[in-house]
Amino acid sequence: MTAPPTEHSPTPTATPATAGPAGSTVRSAPFGGLPRVGAVLAVFAHPDDETFGLGAVLGALADAGTSVGALCFTRGEASTLGGCPDDFAEIRAAELADAAQVLGLAHHDLLSYPDGQLIETPITSLAAHLVESARRRCRAARRLRRRRPAHSSSEFFRSK
Repeated sequence: MTAPPTEHSPTPTATPATAGPAGSTVRSAPFGGLPRVGAVLAVFAHPDDETFGLGAVLGALADAGTSVGALCFTRGEASTLGGCPDDFAEIRAAELADAAQVLGLAHHDLLSYPDGQLIETPITSLAAHLVESARRRCRAARRLRRRRPAHSSSEFFRSK
């Protein structure tokens, strides 16, 4: 005899499809989890933001088969954790690389804008890096789609 479903043992249901960006299909994950998407790019200011702010979400997306990437604008050299700022840039870069591997990120880009001064950086400069990073990933997704046509959920990432 099977126990009836409770809050802790939900009954699996079909994952409904909904319209996503640019006509793509986004499937909801079972049990109210994260939606299934082809690619995600997380953007943040400092190394460690990917872990403290988004680690569980990025890891879950990667585990679900999403191609997850990261774009970090600074090397985190203005940290207040003690030590020498020159050391922090190298240490934090290594920590980001380690975190990317543990979280299952497909790629990560680490830029060198001065930490603590992003507010003074023209938004167009930051946006240009974001667009370029996304375009590189789109080209990679298109190459994958050509080799494996069934993997077309990243269609909405097409660059023009």
